[in-house]
Amino acid sequence: MLAPLGITGDATDIGDRHEGIWIRAKTAGYIVQINVRGSRLEIGGGGSLDTTPAMSVNYLTGKVGIGETTPETLTEWTGTAPYLTLHNSDSGDADGGRESRLNFKGEQSGEEETTLARIEVGHDGAVDDQKGYFDIFINDGNDGDSPTKILRIKSTGLLTDRWFGTDTNTFLGIDVAGSNNLTVNGIWNTGIGHSVLEDVTDGAGNTMVGYQAGWNITVSNFNTGIGHNVLFATTTGERNTAIGYQAGAIGNGSNSIFLGNYAGYWETGSNKLFIDNAVRTNEADGRVKALMYGVFAAAVADQSLTINGEILGSYGAKIGDGGVTNYTKIEPDGTIEFNGAAKVWDDLQFSISDAKVPASNFPTWETFTTNTKEYSFAVDDYIDTKANETSHAWKLGTSGHVHLHVTTKAANSTGSNRYAKFTVFLGYCDTDETWQETSFTAELTIPDGTSALQMFYLDMGDLALTNYIIEAEMKLRVKRIAATGGTEYTGNIFLTQTGIHFEYDTIGSRAETTK
Repeated sequence: MLAPLGITGDATDIGDRHEGIWIRAKTAGYIVQINVRGSRLEIGGGGSLDTTPAMSVNYLTGKVGIGETTPETLTEWTGTAPYLTLHNSDSGDADGGRESRLNFKGEQSGEEETTLARIEVGHDGAVDDQKGYFDIFINDGNDGDSPTKILRIKSTGLLTDRWFGTDTNTFLGIDVAGSNNLTVNGIWNTGIGHSVLEDVTDGAGNTMVGYQAGWNITVSNFNTGIGHNVLFATTTGERNTAIGYQAGAIGNGSNSIFLGNYAGYWETGSNKLFIDNAVRTNEADGRVKALMYGVFAAAVADQSLTINGEILGSYGAKIGDGGVTNYTKIEPDGTIEFNGAAKVWDDLQFSISDAKVPASNFPTWETFTTNTKEYSFAVDDYIDTKANETSHAWKLGTSGHVHLHVTTKAANSTGSNRYAKFTVFLGYCDTDETWQETSFTAELTIPDGTSALQMFYLDMGDLALTNYIIEAEMKLRVKRIAATGGTEYTGNIFLTQTGIHFEYDTIGSRAETTK
């Protein structure tokens, strides 16, 4: 070897460690060794040949080991605290100063060398403090040695750039919140997606997820949207909720809910509910074709819900007060039941004109209106009606309200009230039981000035039918008796109908003989 200084080891094998240069300190036993082992240059220390050198350099592979004799990569650090420190000694307080970088470079097929990515840490702010930031840069394809910053973690913990934010706003995506439009007046906004909340300036409390979600929101507050272009045209509308592709996209109203793709796409009004999943022609078309269209209002009576489609259910429904007391119930088998104030009434009618007249004390069949006739009754006249069956819709066990329809034959112009009194004899029985009879008596007051052919409703009383069931039967005898409350109404008086009002709680019965 031709060199100013040549040192040859004495090991018998090339793979053995060869002693090289030993450097001893002036005092104490500090010795630095530079030895050779095969293709490695090792730096260690000690008073004898160092077998665990602190550093090794392999000139064949270019690999460097620190605390490692056989590094697996270009550099390998081995130890109980393998830390790396980058120290910027340029004193200063500038924003972005005191920076340290790790650059990741590569060569293209044409041997062009560029920076693929970079990590930079520096000073956050421009005051004399210890705040730091952490930046990540990525080459987007043509950045050369100046890759684009995509992420910054500020000293406050906020993420910016692709994550863009202020002290009270957080965004994730490309061109989020315009990346430059958000002013200090915008607070509590959260956005995830490309161009999310693109034009937001002073809006507060908006939460958007999706491409261009809430794009045109500027000063709107407390809107929530999930989906591509949701609430796209909203600029000042507030407190809207939209989920689905282009849900609520065109309108600028407030306090609405849009669920589904294109739900409420055209709607410009406020306080609306849309559940839909199809493109509609215009606003009116959307309202009549959306699966559900509703209107919210402070007063319950002003709210509405429209269902545009066939309602299919397998467990019935309760419509009214929510199934507490007053409601209409649709049973799972499709039958209908009325509860509480939802009850309805109907009449079990006993016709007078086709009733049977007795051999004596019978009413007179005479002219009623110009071309009709009806029975008129003098005192002690009576008539027997045919039997009737209670309706299958009757609310079992409830009372029947017996009444008469009475019409004057002549006017009362006597100067004082006149009176007509009646008794209804009522025979009735339940299924498989014996007939029984009761009676009801009531008196009708006919005021002075009553005209001829004026009809009156006379309540006769209530028939108790506790424990009675459907197919109970009834028949009546109706009789005029002498008045007791005052002067008798002179002459005959017409009876046009006898009836019993019953409360109904179903539409018919589920079976022929059972409710």
